[in-house]
Amino acid sequence: MTQSPIPESPLQLDQPRPELAPLKKSDVFLMTLLIYSSGNNGIASIVGGGQNLTVICFFIFLITILFRLKTIKIRGIWILLIFFLLEILHCLMGSPILTSTGAIMRIGIACFVANLFSNDFFRLFTTVMVWITKISLFFWLFSVTGLLTPDTPVFCEIPTLFNLVPGEFLFYKLHLAVPWRNCGIFWEPGAYAGYLILAMIFLVLDAHASFSAYKKNFFILTIGLLSTLSTTGYIAFLFFLLFLYLFIAKKIPFGLGVLVVAGCAIMAYYSFITFDFLNTKILREFNAVEDQSYNWELTRFGSMIFDLELWWKHPLAGYGGNYETIGIDIDLRGGMGNGMSDFLLKNGAIGFLLYFYSVWKLFMTYTGRSLLSLLGVAVISIPLQGECFLAFPIYLSLMFLPYMTSQESIIHAPLPETKAEHETPV
Repeated sequence: MTQSPIPESPLQLDQPRPELAPLKKSDVFLMTLLIYSSGNNGIASIVGGGQNLTVICFFIFLITILFRLKTIKIRGIWILLIFFLLEILHCLMGSPILTSTGAIMRIGIACFVANLFSNDFFRLFTTVMVWITKISLFFWLFSVTGLLTPDTPVFCEIPTLFNLVPGEFLFYKLHLAVPWRNCGIFWEPGAYAGYLILAMIFLVLDAHASFSAYKKNFFILTIGLLSTLSTTGYIAFLFFLLFLYLFIAKKIPFGLGVLVVAGCAIMAYYSFITFDFLNTKILREFNAVEDQSYNWELTRFGSMIFDLELWWKHPLAGYGGNYETIGIDIDLRGGMGNGMSDFLLKNGAIGFLLYFYSVWKLFMTYTGRSLLSLLGVAVISIPLQGECFLAFPIYLSLMFLPYMTSQESIIHAPLPETKAEHETPV
C-alpha cells in the first residue's frame, strides 16, 4: 500500500522517521551568518555598517548557490521578480536607488537561503538558535548576579578593538539600561524574543527532531524567551502555546479545549496585571496615541496608525524607501517601530498580501488545517508589532519556503517514542 505523503493526523505514531544525514558544517556556518546578518550590530560594525553586510552576504549566498546549481532546483524566482518590479516602481516614485537595491538584495538573500536549505531550513535555524541561547544564558546569569556589568573589561575594552560600542560583543549584547534583560546577540531583547518564537515554531513543525531533543531544546528556548522580559515576546508565547496544543492534539474534546483556552486567558490576565513591562508599557503607549502627546508617532501603536494613514495614499505598491516625498524627517523615521505596518507602507498591499499568504501556505503545508495555520500566522505577526523583522532576510525567507518544501519529507509533530518503536519485529 502506498503511504500518503501527508498524514491524516499529526498524532499518527506509526509514521517512520527517516535517518537524516548530519547537517553540513558549511550550512551551519551559512545559517549562523544569516542570523548574525539579521540582527547583530557587532558584525555589522566590523564590516562598516549594515549596508556593507547586506552586500557581502548577498554575494556569499549567490556564489554558494551557483556552486550548488547541479544539486538544487531554483524555485520562488517569481516572488523575487514581483518585489523587483515593485522596487522599480518605487524608484520611479522617487525612492533612492541604493535603498531599493538594498531591499532587493535582502529579499534575494531570503530566496537564496530558502533554495539552499529547503527542508533543512527549520533544523538549521533551530540548531544555531539553541546554541546562541545557551551562550546567552551563560552571560545573562553573570549579568543578573552583578558579575557582568558595562565596566567589565570583556564588555568595555575588547569591543573597542573591533570598532564596537561598549557592551556589544559578538557572542552577547549586554543591555546597558536593564542588564537583567537578555538580548542574546541581537540589538535588543524584543528582537531576540522574536527570533526565539520563530525557533520554537520551527521546532514544532520540524518532524525530524526526536522527542527527547524536542523537549530539551524547547526548554532551552523557553528559558531564553522568559529571560528577555519582552512584551511582544510574552504575548506571542501565550498564543504559541495554544498553537502547540492544537497542533499536536489528534482530537480535541470540547471540554478540554475550553479549559486550555481559559487557562491561556487566565495566564495572560495574570501576567498583564503582574508585570509592569506588560500592563504599564502597553497602557502608556495606548494613552500616548489617544492623547496624541509629543512624539506619539514613535510608539508602536502610534507608528502603526501613522503608517496606515500614509499607506492609504498609495495602497497597492506602497512607498518603498521614498520617505522624502511623504514628509518624514530622519528622526521620526528612526523611531517608527511597527514591523507589520512598516512592511505594508513600503511594499503596499501587493507585497503585504503576498508575504502573509505565503506564510499561511507554509503553515498549511505542515498542518493541513486552515484555521490552525491562521493562528500560526498570528503568532508570527505578534513580534512584528514591536520590531521591523521584515527588513531582514530570515523573516523574509518564510515567504519562499512553502514553494520549495517537499511534502514527502514532512512527518507531522515530533512525538514521544512508544515502546512499539523500539521493539524488534517478530
